[in-house]
Amino acid sequence: MTCPDAPSGTTTPLQDLPFDTDERQVLRIARMFFRTFAEPQSQSWIGGVGAALDGFDHFAAPHVYVATLGAVQSMRQSRRSTFRFNDPCCPACAGSVTDCERLFLGGLRAMRDDAPDRAAALACILCEGNEAGPWLVALGKLAAQLPPRVSADRMSALHAAQNALR
Repeated sequence: MTCPDAPSGTTTPLQDLPFDTDERQVLRIARMFFRTFAEPQSQSWIGGVGAALDGFDHFAAPHVYVATLGAVQSMRQSRRSTFRFNDPCCPACAGSVTDCERLFLGGLRAMRDDAPDRAAALACILCEGNEAGPWLVALGKLAAQLPPRVSADRMSALHAAQNALR
C-alpha cells in the first residue's frame, strides 16, 4: 500500500540500504527536524529528543541530537529546492528512504569512513551545486559524535575469529 502523504520521487526500503544502526537513528532524529520545518505546529523536534535517547546513551544522545540539527540546518541553508523526506510519524513512510535522505546519510557515511572526496561529491549533489563546505563541516562534527563504524569485512573477520575460538 502506498501512503498518499509519501513525497514524490524515488524511495528505497531502508532495509535494502547499507546504513548501520547509528546512521538509521540519525535519520530518525533528522526526520523529526525535517517535519518540524515542514509543519512547525507539529513540534516534532521534541520527538527527536526521544529518538536520540532511544538510540544513544544519555551522555551521547544530546551531542548527537545537536550535531544532527547542525547538519540539517547547514544543509537547509545551501539548498534552494525542497528537501524530500519521509514522514517519521507514518509507519508506511518511515521504512523507506527518499533520494534526498539517501544523499544525506551517504554524506554522513562518507565522513565516518574518512572519505572526504566521496562526501564532497555527495554534498555537491545534495546542496545543488551551492556552497557545501558548512554542511561537510557539520557532518564531520556529527560523525565525530557517533561510535566508530565497523565495516562488513571487519565484522566478518571478528565472527570468523570468534567461531575459531569455539
